[in-house]
Amino acid sequence: MRNIHFWLRFALSAICLFSAGTVRPACDKIGKQAIFGIEDIFEIPEEGHLGRADFTKACDELIACYSAKSAIKTICERTYEKNLKNACRKAFEFRRDPLGECLTTVDNAAKFVAKENGDVYRRMQRTARAREREEERKARAQERQARIDERRKKRRDERIRQQ
Repeated sequence: MRNIHFWLRFALSAICLFSAGTVRPACDKIGKQAIFGIEDIFEIPEEGHLGRADFTKACDELIACYSAKSAIKTICERTYEKNLKNACRKAFEFRRDPLGECLTTVDNAAKFVAKENGDVYRRMQRTARAREREEERKARAQERQARIDERRKKRRDERIRQQ
């Protein structure tokens, strides 16, 4: 049953990602453990709204990178870590203690993604390859239909000339 829920969520996420541009929430599942080792938002409670780093863009970009044809997992992960750190620096630029906490959280998330055995990456790569094969199949079918149409047109023209 858990596997069905995963595939359903994965399919819906992929549909949303490609139709709407982004998937929200990207990093965490409501009420469950975070997918990429981090929550969407990192907040320092006493800082209020000013003490808030938004990681959704970094997670969306990781999903997009993993979904890209022939993406390299380590490059995707390095970019993910860089994007997370940039989000921390943007939110806590001039506050050393909150920035340190945020960067520690980012380091843990980066380690989590690096240690992960690559299931998410492999699934997204399979989806990308399947999408590519489907596009190739459609292109071949269109070429085949164009050849058939051309032959029909030639036969019709020959029949008209013979009459």
